[in-house]
Order: sequence, then C-alpha cells, then structure tokens
Amino acid sequence: MKILRKKTYLSANLYNIMKIKVKVQPNSSKTEIIQEDTTNYKVYLKKPAHEGKANNELERLLKKHLKKKAKIIKCHTSKIKIVEIE
Repeated sequence: MKILRKKTYLSANLYNIMKIKVKVQPNSSKTEIIQEDTTNYKVYLKKPAHEGKANNELERLLKKHLKKKAKIIKCHTSKIKIVEIE
C-alpha cells in the first residue's frame, strides 16, 4: 500500500525563514490583510495585476505589516502565492 503525502510549502526552518500561503485579490477598493490562521492570509490590494504592480504592493504591504522581509517565491502569476518571510 502506497501512502501519498501532500507537498506542503508552509513551514518554518532553523534559519527563521517561514513560508506562508497568500490569497490575493488585486484591483480591490481597499487595501487590507486578513490572517485566516498562522500560515494563511487573504490580502486585498488596490493595484491591478498588471506588470507585477500587485506583486510589488503585496511584498511591500507584508513587509510593513509583519516587520520582516517578504518575497514571493512561487506562483507569481496566480492569485494564490507562496511567500517567504525572513
């Protein structure tokens, strides 16, 4: 019997680098961060998802909110992104 494991990106390691999952709603009327649980966030952004404007705003907003460096590492063109927090 073979056991399948889900591949998870949400974790923390020895170097205090944490990965979180962020669902982004670009072109919204508000800018807001909602923490659903410890590693899942929903973020509303005013910038459109065009030429990386929403991604840049997301990184800037998470950096300001979490007071740590935030960088998108996966799913740059998707609404659900994996972000690395240092």
